[in-house]
Amino acid sequence: MREAAEENDLDWLIVQDNDFSTWRYFNNRYWPAKYILDTNNNLRFQHFGEGKYAETEQVIRLLLTEAGNDVAGIEPTYPLN
Repeated sequence: MREAAEENDLDWLIVQDNDFSTWRYFNNRYWPAKYILDTNNNLRFQHFGEGKYAETEQVIRLLLTEAGNDVAGIEPTYPLN
């Protein structure tokens, strides 16, 4: 995973949960599961199962903006309706 992150210039935190500690922390019972936290570690979005890609992108863009990043010129991966 480290090699792939370096090859793709990913310079943000990437977590690999081999021992399921994060899974257990959230008392997760679903796969896949998405948990998005803000810069204050507040859970701002969660979704279980496939789908909700546009909604997930909207939350990510909102949190990036709240953190002081300009996402205006970045094309969304999924159409934002």
